[in-house]
Formats: sequence, C-alpha cells, structure tokens
Amino acid sequence: MVSSLPQSPRGETRTIHNLPPEVLSKIFHSMTSDEAWVRPRMTQAPLLVCNISSHWRETALASPELWENLVVTFRDPSRVAWRMDMAKAWLARAKTRKISLWIFFFHMISANPIGEIIAPLENQISVLQLTSAPIGCLQSLFDLPERSLPLLRRLIIAFPPPHFSWARKASVDTQIFPHLEDFSISAGWSVLSVQCLPIQWAQLTTLRVEKAVMPLSVLCAILARCISLASCYLTIQTKTESHPPPPKNVTALTHLRLLSLQLTQGFDYFLGHFSLPKVSTVLVGTNPMTTLSPVAHTLHTALASSTLRRLATSMYVEPSMLLFLLEGSPNLRELRMYYDAEVIRALTLTSQSAQLIQHVSSLTIVLGAGGGTASAVSQIAQMVSMRWFRSQDLGRLRKLTLCTPKGHTEADSAGWDVALGPLETAFARGLELQVRSGNDLSFEEGDLALETED
Repeated sequence: MVSSLPQSPRGETRTIHNLPPEVLSKIFHSMTSDEAWVRPRMTQAPLLVCNISSHWRETALASPELWENLVVTFRDPSRVAWRMDMAKAWLARAKTRKISLWIFFFHMISANPIGEIIAPLENQISVLQLTSAPIGCLQSLFDLPERSLPLLRRLIIAFPPPHFSWARKASVDTQIFPHLEDFSISAGWSVLSVQCLPIQWAQLTTLRVEKAVMPLSVLCAILARCISLASCYLTIQTKTESHPPPPKNVTALTHLRLLSLQLTQGFDYFLGHFSLPKVSTVLVGTNPMTTLSPVAHTLHTALASSTLRRLATSMYVEPSMLLFLLEGSPNLRELRMYYDAEVIRALTLTSQSAQLIQHVSSLTIVLGAGGGTASAVSQIAQMVSMRWFRSQDLGRLRKLTLCTPKGHTEADSAGWDVALGPLETAFARGLELQVRSGNDLSFEEGDLALETED
C-alpha cells in the first residue's frame, strides 16, 4: 500500500517533526493542560519536548502558554540559588501571560522568593499559593506596596507559621491585592488572626478557612465583612468564650450559594449572625477533630429555606431537628447524612414524613461501624422502595449511595443482597446504587456549580 502521508519537495515523508510551529504548540499545550500545577521535570512536558529536537525546543520556548504555570520546591538547601534562577527563567518564557505560581518550602531559607521571583512579575500573577512559608517570606508578601499584584485573583496559604501576626509592619492602613476574589488558608490547627489582613474582604467571592483555631466572635466578624461571598468553606475549632457577645445585628449574605460549616461548637451563635436568603448547598457538621457522638445538635432555622437544593449533615443530628430542617426545605434535591434508624423510620412510615424528601433524587447515607449493617441497609431499602413505587414520579430517588465504615469487608456485606432485595425492580428500571468506603460527605468540586433560581 502506498503511504498516504504528504511528501516534501524532496520526496521525504513528513512526520510530526515537520509540523508547523503553531500546530506543535497546541500539541505541547495539550500535554500539560490537564495538570493543575506543572512541576519542572525532564520526563514531562514542557521540558520533555525541549529535548527531542532543536525545532521542538525552539517551538516550545516560543510558546508562552507552556510556561505560565509553575511549582517551585525548596527542598535541598544547597540548591536554593539554582531553584531561584530556574523559576525566573521559566516564568520569563511566559512573556506577558497571566501566571499561576506555587512556592513550596520544605526548610527555612535566607532567600526571599517574594522579592526575587514574585515582585518582578507582580503585573502577571493571577494565582499564588504558598505552602509552609517562613515568617520573613510571608511577611514580605503582606508588606508589598499598596495595590500590589493587581491581577491576583486567588491566594492560597497552607500551613503558615504559628502565631503569625497577619498584619503589615507599617502603621499605614494600606489595602493590597485590589482584585483578590478567592482567599484560602489551611492553618494546621493553629490560632489565626486573619482579621488583621489588609485585603478587601467585601469583594471576596470565595473564602476557605480550614483547620484553624479561632474565637466565634472573630469568625463572625470576618464573615460580616464578606458581603459578596458566593462560596464559603469553614473548618474551625472554635475557642471557648465565657460570655460571647450576642449579635448586634444580622448580616444578609445575599450572594451566598454554598456554605460548608464545620465547627466544634456554636452553630446557633454563628447562624444567628447571618441570614442566607439564597443558599442552595449546605454542609453542616463537626470538624474532624471532634469525635462524632449521638448528641443533640440544634440546627438553626436559617438553614431551612426554599432555595436549599443540596444538604449534607456530617454529624449525628437529633432526628427531630433534621426532620424540622427537611420540612423547611421543600425543594431539596440531594441529601447526605449519617444513618439514623429513627430518621429512616420516620421517612418510611408516614405519608406526612414522606413529603419531606419528595424532591430528593440523590440520597447518600454513611453506615455506622459495628454490627447491624445489613439490617440498616434493609431499612434504607424499604424506605427507598416506598419512594420509588409511589404512583406519581414525584419522590422517586434516582441515586442511592451507601458509605461503608473503615475496615468494612465484603464478608461484612454478606446479607446485603437479601437486604437490597426490595429494590430489584427499581434497579432494573434505572435506580443507581453506589457503594464506597469512608465517611466524607463533602460535595466534590464538580458538584459546586452555583444554581440559578427557578
């Protein structure tokens, strides 16, 4: 068979090495576009393609989109200067494109990447992440001149130094990062005083404060300033206050759609400070440092809303409180909860309770550890069966997810086939069953698209 590949004027067969630079550039970019962060490795693009041929190298170096994303890791103290030079050379190839930069510190260094790497590129950086940054480096970030990093949209700080002041050294009240929209901090369960940060809280649309220790009054004061929030993720060990001040007034978070609220205590106190007129997705529960126990947790009526579409309770909630919340959320579409026999029984036996989840199409239940798992599954199956075989389509669950406890084995599920027997017809007609391990009820990033009101 004659080759169908195009021929060069000399009769040579064209290969990928002869493709035009603009086509090669798109191919190279497709090799890195799926990576959240690009690490400089000789076995991966873009450095990999630079070693194939001079043509490929010239094309890669002339393609700024290949160099706009970088992770700089300071691991070896003897190679700090080399890392700094590499980072500056890499990012210089991005030319005028927006830059995403992650600096990861594994040890203390005397060099200052903020001044040597970031400052020269301050008009290009749009995403900045700092992990385990030493005090001097982090302080230099907040001491930048007024309105520095004008394109910065997302700032991520992980494992900051304990007891960092979070304030500028200068006494001048200067606002920095004028267009910051997304601020994330994971503190490793250290005390945070981020209320001192010189940023414009009122323009943030996304806030994540995770693994932090903070007084409730301070947490509420911060949120009261974030009037533009659309998504808020809080995992806080709330410090005990003998007489926490009552709310002076209620702040309306009118743009908030997603709230992930995991505290050790003080749900009523926190929710008493805010009204959430448009919240559509809520995760409420205790943070991972608190042992779950079947005690009563009062859920404030602020969470009950006709706008609520997705609800997860990552703690054992008093059944009457959960049913009260469901009653106040008539348009709930997705429910994630820990198994509670009383709740399931209530949703199964009475027609009035059945109305509480009449719009729920996806149900996720975390099964408890120990014996009785098969009987719990049987009870859940009976409840789902009641929903599925109602005469009208309204109320039919479309997806059931069962989360098994840690250490659960197939032998522990010996009775599941029998327990799920009542759902055989429903499975045949389209009910989806998923079984996974663990007790994580948080919503995945792909689930967090903000919904418009009907």
